[in-house]
Amino acid sequence: MPSAIGAFRHAGFDVIAWPADYLTLGKLKELATPIEGVSEGLQLLDTGAMEWIGLAVYRLAGRIDELIPGPV
Repeated sequence: MPSAIGAFRHAGFDVIAWPADYLTLGKLKELATPIEGVSEGLQLLDTGAMEWIGLAVYRLAGRIDELIPGPV
């Protein structure tokens, strides 16, 4: 979501983020449920790393103006 917000702002669109698909069960449920194995942990790491790498590449390529775009 942050990379999309940054790209739209860079293109001149003022956007309000509204997620359409959630990958969480909720804070309390996630804190109470341990990771079930190495493969689940790697999948979570992969999901997070993709967004962070995308943000860094977009910033280096000049497609976004700030590293972590957030609410205005």
